[in-house]
Amino acid sequence: MQFTGICEPGEFSSTGLSPCTPCEKGMFQNKPMSQQCIQCPNGLTTPFSGSTDANNCTREFEFTNFQSGEDFTVIF
Repeated sequence: MQFTGICEPGEFSSTGLSPCTPCEKGMFQNKPMSQQCIQCPNGLTTPFSGSTDANNCTREFEFTNFQSGEDFTVIF
């Protein structure tokens, strides 16, 4: 019998077992062995993929540095 690992919080798969995929940015999963991730509430996102808690969902704002012309994102 071969042991298969479970998906950890922040990951999912169609069976909840490995191989697992990290939750995409803007989603989270706080339970192991999950088959899907949970979308952050409207207007919120996560700063990284693989988020494990709804508290990771924050507002994201994009700004342009007018001196350099570069765009950057601030998440808080």
